[in-house]
Amino acid sequence: MAAPAKTDADQKAPPPSEVGIAIAGGGLGGLALAVGLLERGFDVHVFEAAQELRTGSGTIIGLAANANTALDGLKPGLHQAIRDVGSVSKEMVFYRLRNGEVVETKEAKDMGATGVMVVRWQSVQNILATLVPPERVHCGLRLSAYESVEEGVNAVFDVVGASAEHHYTHRNEQAACGQRTVRAKLLVGADGIRSAVRRILAGDAPRYVRHLNWNAVVPREFVPGLSKDTLHRTEDDVTGLITFKADAGHGYSFWQVRVRDTDCRLADSLGPTWGGLGKPGAKQRALEHLEELGEAYDAVRSAIESTPEADIFERRLMANGPIDTWLDADDRLVLLGDAAHAMHPGPGEGARQAFEDAHQLCLALVDEGAAALDRAAVGRALKRYELLRKHRCETVQAMALEGSGLPPEETVPPEFRDFTREQKNDRFKEFASWLQTYPDNPVGDPNSRFFKPPAELEEIT
Repeated sequence: MAAPAKTDADQKAPPPSEVGIAIAGGGLGGLALAVGLLERGFDVHVFEAAQELRTGSGTIIGLAANANTALDGLKPGLHQAIRDVGSVSKEMVFYRLRNGEVVETKEAKDMGATGVMVVRWQSVQNILATLVPPERVHCGLRLSAYESVEEGVNAVFDVVGASAEHHYTHRNEQAACGQRTVRAKLLVGADGIRSAVRRILAGDAPRYVRHLNWNAVVPREFVPGLSKDTLHRTEDDVTGLITFKADAGHGYSFWQVRVRDTDCRLADSLGPTWGGLGKPGAKQRALEHLEELGEAYDAVRSAIESTPEADIFERRLMANGPIDTWLDADDRLVLLGDAAHAMHPGPGEGARQAFEDAHQLCLALVDEGAAALDRAAVGRALKRYELLRKHRCETVQAMALEGSGLPPEETVPPEFRDFTREQKNDRFKEFASWLQTYPDNPVGDPNSRFFKPPAELEEIT
């Protein structure tokens, strides 16, 4: 397990005033990129707003073949190191409900040759953190501004003090107690869904995608009836209520309750600072949505009742919409991961696409001869990275919303709204198959029916 990174104030010396590559954000995407860049000999430093690298999230990630390929591309053996601390699921049981009553049960035993690797978010974060030397991780530093200069980019970081608050916006709300400026040849915004880098670059903000979510990682015995290496999902056609149970490996299980909030009334009633890990009342709020429902929810209800409130993570589901570009005009800044394309978590592609981003950015910098980080080579690398990644990620974002259960007139293209359930399933299977061909067919599969590359990008495929 990784030792928590020290805050800048705790370190013997401040971060360097000049670095090769500065990564704003010490989550999965930022750390994965740092691992890949260090493997290739780049001078890279990570700047994280929190007082230490976050490890508590009460959640899991599911990694399929595309993420496994990207991880090993970043550093050989990385996929196996993560696999060793998780569970590999090759079977999923779907329960379709109508007003709480089960009307259909399906078992999906074909989840690809490698299955889906289910692992605690915390475990992945810790593995990545151990691969980045602590002197290259600087916590308590929140990016507040940047300016292109002839030699690169000046990144201005607020020095952030400790906070007793735990809701998910606190890092961007805390008052600064000073500033530090770091000059870099390249600044990467990997600072998450509420990215300060993106806000300065594009001026937009994440939007609420009208679901509330409660989840926790708990000892396996807290979730009754869950077989080892198996995933269980329920979805109610009428209420939109979704529950999820999964074996997270090494004696842990995961539960989740997701509530549709089409008119936003639930979110509005909870206030702007609602959400986070261990917030008072979280357990009761989750249980309220299961009251008077049938036995199909008994296992999740029991799991919630057994879970200490301090371990329950609750949140609004948010997403970032497409923007014109992930790059600045001077080719000295680029977005990655949730900062570029935060998406509805339905298909489980958030972390997978972040790892693909990190892999492709590393490859682009090397292949375009940017080892010395001269401006022309960096510019070519960033343009190549955006060309390979932006259309793909925007397609994944759109499909994530399409499968979310929100009103189809808002999320489904007109030509697909009258599809039968079987036709929808076929389309999503083709989508999943395309993703798993990574790194081939980066912008679309020319042999597919629904996901062919756009004409202007055909030459890439």
